[in-house]
Amino acid sequence: MSELDIKHISVIDALPVYGNVKTILEVGAGRCKIASYLADMGYDVTVLDIEPRDNWKDLKEHKNLTLVVGDIFDYTSAALPYEEYDVVICSEVLEHLPEYKKAFKNLKTLATHRLVITVPHAFSFAEPGIPPIGHCNFWYSNNSWKDFPAQTETEFRGKDMVIIAEPKLISEFISMSHPCSISISKIRTKPEDTKNGQCCYLMVIDKRQHYG
Repeated sequence: MSELDIKHISVIDALPVYGNVKTILEVGAGRCKIASYLADMGYDVTVLDIEPRDNWKDLKEHKNLTLVVGDIFDYTSAALPYEEYDVVICSEVLEHLPEYKKAFKNLKTLATHRLVITVPHAFSFAEPGIPPIGHCNFWYSNNSWKDFPAQTETEFRGKDMVIIAEPKLISEFISMSHPCSISISKIRTKPEDTKNGQCCYLMVIDKRQHYG
């Protein structure tokens, strides 16, 4: 638990406390801190990532953890052990994807109980570079225009493409989640985050609760 920060813990705390949750999929798990912790707890955890990480070799023997190389945009071609998962986790990934809405749709399709997502607020933790390395999506809340520079768009020029990133309201995920219920909150991981005005959004979409 000592390797987990408050963001990781908040994601884990977002798992349903009711219902029979057994299977969990984490997409874009990085070094698998959340995934390996949940596997240690006894959950049947699958990791889907676009490429293997350097520490995967140390995790391959974990009896509750399955590591799969694949693309969320073409997840049906990946060797996932299940067609659906009770819970799907995607932390700090969508800000890197120009087609994030398609990725979100696929994540939502894969989850039967709950989808848990984190994305940076505004330019928090922004990484330089062309996606998928750098950020190309920036979300803010109604009262946080001040977090953005004077220009309303950011341009990313790469070798083969130009991406125009326009700031977006985090509330767009409400309509994207419809008719499922969603909660949106903010997480500050470290004291420096408060000092630097950085935080993340935590979104929890429950597919068992519908509205409208």
